[in-house]
Amino acid sequence: EPEPRATLAHGELGAWAELAADYADLKSPFTLGHSREVARIAVEAARELGFDAESLEELRLAALLHDVGRVTVSNAVWDKPGPLDAGERDLVERHAFESERIVARVPALRAVARVASLAHERLDGSGYHRGLGEAALVPAARLLAAADVAQALSQARAHRPALPRADAAAVLREGVRRGTLCPRAVDAIASAAGLAPAPASAPATAPASAPAPAPASATAPATARAAPTPVTAATVARTALPCGLTE
Repeated sequence: EPEPRATLAHGELGAWAELAADYADLKSPFTLGHSREVARIAVEAARELGFDAESLEELRLAALLHDVGRVTVSNAVWDKPGPLDAGERDLVERHAFESERIVARVPALRAVARVASLAHERLDGSGYHRGLGEAALVPAARLLAAADVAQALSQARAHRPALPRADAAAVLREGVRRGTLCPRAVDAIASAAGLAPAPASAPATAPASAPAPAPASATAPATARAAPTPVTAATVARTALPCGLTE
């Protein structure tokens, strides 16, 4: 980095992460507000699960920064209305590597970078970019993965419309059934996101919360492109979850 180099106090990292998240999400009109909402529901779920303050902040930063590598991939890929070819899928999967590489350049965020890089991994090893399995996925990573899926499904993408809350909840449950998402993480994230599905793990110990109003970021962006063909929860579960491509 050329001189003069900018420096941040440790307490300023959160504000910087929010700016970086917003910049990455501006890459596509379909992802506006995605990272902030992922961070919100991940932290809310983690708080309910008893994470301490330091762990909550690390998770918040990781959630904010998990998609900064998005900026390295062309909008011709992100905004493609049809199926991705093999090369395009490789580019999508590479963005997780780029996120880790970018964030890890900040020495104080190297641990955060590691958690952020796990957002698209899956318990059965079918995720990306390393294809790690259950043993390598810490609780924060499991929450982040479920939060990312829950939020992404609530927003339209170029290749699919936003899913209704009941369908998004069904996709999360399908991820548990397939062994890709953690049952405990899914229960906590669904509650934080206002999806309130039937429990994915043990029977509920608390009443299900009423669905919250959809966040502003969940509305489809205005576009002249024809509306994508509606998809069902079963279709999304079949085509997205095994490889983690809920983007």
